[in-house]
Amino acid sequence: MEPLILKSHVLIFRNQFEITEGHQPQNALFVVESGSFSCSFQNGETFIAKSNDVIFFPVKSRFKRQVINPVSIQLLYFNPNTENLLTLKLPHGVLKIKDEQRKASNILLLRQLLRRTDDIAWQTKQHIINDLFLMYCLDNDSSEEEINLLSSRVRKVTQLIEKNIKENFSLKELSAVASCSESTLIRLFQNETGKTPLEYIINLKMTAAKHLLSSSDESIGSISTECGYENIYYFSNTFRKHVGCTPSQYRKSSKESV
Repeated sequence: MEPLILKSHVLIFRNQFEITEGHQPQNALFVVESGSFSCSFQNGETFIAKSNDVIFFPVKSRFKRQVINPVSIQLLYFNPNTENLLTLKLPHGVLKIKDEQRKASNILLLRQLLRRTDDIAWQTKQHIINDLFLMYCLDNDSSEEEINLLSSRVRKVTQLIEKNIKENFSLKELSAVASCSESTLIRLFQNETGKTPLEYIINLKMTAAKHLLSSSDESIGSISTECGYENIYYFSNTFRKHVGCTPSQYRKSSKESV
């Protein structure tokens, strides 16, 4: 079950971007063949992309960018596979990959397959973009560091929550997993994550909901169910409270072209 599903693959040349501020209308992967451009994201991250860099532009990430030297870019649009939890780790910006040789080989093969649309070539391209993404996940997996920072009690609870996002655990159930009182669990959670256990659950559900709204065409009712809300109206009210807009408004704003 590959995380990324390839939609298209083209070569573009730009003296200047048609969209210099906004977001991509689809999830995009840029492979820079030549030239360079500067880019900054809404979280303050700024970088200069140059030859052989691989850059993710998730559909919901806002940016400002400017061509420095005329660029040649392989542009690949893709859909995240919503059944694969790795897609929750979709990066934005330049991929930091340690194995430069393997990355370069993948980029070269993509270039060789650019004009081919037969099944073998398409499947190979699909494999390549997933290999690039998985190399990124392997090199930048902070889970071990995060686990070391959490106590064993909080870690047991967070792992249970993350593996069962559809569930609506009670504080009593979670404290039983952690083998401590409810008040102790709340205190531990607030100290180590900055949230109460129930806030942690809602935050995770809203993150998953935003991802599904921006990367899939599933109905809001279906997404509500996937995130553990049987009542779509309760889901919508919770989403608006925590995100600042309704699910429909969020989907529209994340998918519109700028």
